[in-house]
Amino acid sequence: MPGRVVSSVGSAVIRTSAGDLTVFAKPYVSSFEGSETEYDALSARVDAVADVDWPRTGNVDFTFSGEQISDVTVVRDTVTKESFGDEAWTFQTDFGFILKSEHGVVGIFKASYFLSEIVRIEFADSQLHFRDPDRSIEWTDSAVLGENFSFNREFIPIDELLKGTLS
Repeated sequence: MPGRVVSSVGSAVIRTSAGDLTVFAKPYVSSFEGSETEYDALSARVDAVADVDWPRTGNVDFTFSGEQISDVTVVRDTVTKESFGDEAWTFQTDFGFILKSEHGVVGIFKASYFLSEIVRIEFADSQLHFRDPDRSIEWTDSAVLGENFSFNREFIPIDELLKGTLS
């Protein structure tokens, strides 16, 4: 199945047998570029399964419903700006994460590097079929002579990130 995208303003809820995972794009301010700019950070919390009448509170999608999550991968992006060959700054962000089940994957991503407070959800039969657009334009549209940007995307299994953090 090719990727199918749904967007949510504010937050998205993924119901699991262990609880409701609420994912939201939380705004923050940083001045690493030399002036204060607003960005989004993905945040998540797990709550007890809520007694919610889902159809009355927003869009509901039952893709992969009832399937066990077998793997979680974090999508980490690194953007580096060079000015006349010297590194000016590096911006690293966890842009999203991917939940893998038996019959497909669900990707939960920020809609932008910058403040949008929109969560983008994509369903596909494999990670290869995501339709993630090229986000480099968010940085390069204002580039001037001598500025170069490089982009790197890593897919990091959650187990690697959690090593040593749990007792």
